[in-house]
Amino acid sequence: MQIVRYARELGLHPALFTNGILCDRQMLEELVANGLSDVAFHVDLTQGRKGFSTEKELNKIRSQYIEMARGLPLMVIFNTTVHEKNFLEIPRLVRFFIENADVVGFASFQLQADTGRGVLGKREALISLETVKRMINEGAGNPLGWDGIRVGHPKCHSYVPTLAVNGKAYSLIDDPDLAGDFLNDFQHMTHDRRQSLIAIAFLYIAEAIKQPSWLVRGLKYYLPRLWEIRREIIAGRGRAHKISFFVQNFMDAEHLDPERIEACSFMVMTPDGPLSMCAHNAKRDDYILRPIPVVEETGTVMFYPLKNKKPTLVESYEVPA
Repeated sequence: MQIVRYARELGLHPALFTNGILCDRQMLEELVANGLSDVAFHVDLTQGRKGFSTEKELNKIRSQYIEMARGLPLMVIFNTTVHEKNFLEIPRLVRFFIENADVVGFASFQLQADTGRGVLGKREALISLETVKRMINEGAGNPLGWDGIRVGHPKCHSYVPTLAVNGKAYSLIDDPDLAGDFLNDFQHMTHDRRQSLIAIAFLYIAEAIKQPSWLVRGLKYYLPRLWEIRREIIAGRGRAHKISFFVQNFMDAEHLDPERIEACSFMVMTPDGPLSMCAHNAKRDDYILRPIPVVEETGTVMFYPLKNKKPTLVESYEVPA
């Protein structure tokens, strides 16, 4: 709780990444009270949960987690590792997330990679950024604008924010020029993801009033799109929710691309500074098993993570500033 509160005081957006097994409503409520912004549940077949042999069956657990988070001011995320055994289930899983978009705000599909740990090795040829995006499109009920917003290296991941209406998902923006101009003109603005979609929309509309050209541009872009899906909006009785889809293409540990590492937007903090997640995965033990100096009243001791070794006293050690 203290870590979450401290991160919030620094102006960060704390997130809890969990398989949900030891998580409950009370824990989430306490974390939210201390400033938690996101909760990311990782549920998929790679975890080998007893009694579940398909992603469809795992929706029972996902539904429990959704109810656990319902009503809390959180961005609820679900992470899924894509591999040969669940690839064909992606459309059905996407439809499940769309049906629960009143709570679920983000669905991430992470492509299997041979990171040197875990039970999965090199992925099958049928699994790629393009094939996974096609499967998500199938579940969404129409082609999504994956090139509207570009983040990081194009070979690493794809992202698309959508509007869930009547069991389908529609891209909120598929024009990269419009997205780029918007990010440039509104870069001074921030919002709390814990706010509702309506509250965030009004925040930006109020700012757009100060820049009338954006009101015109926004109406010109969105009114025709809303008109195109008017029947879905009517059929859904006006209920609409924002949900984003994300595809992450991790690299194999033995085949890291320096260009992609350099352009990485998904990084891990290490004692040596931020490091690409793929590079960290490739040498994970070098970081998580590194001895850590701990200052105590009796002196500085070295703690060995994941090792059954007692801390050893260090006669002389200069603690980094």
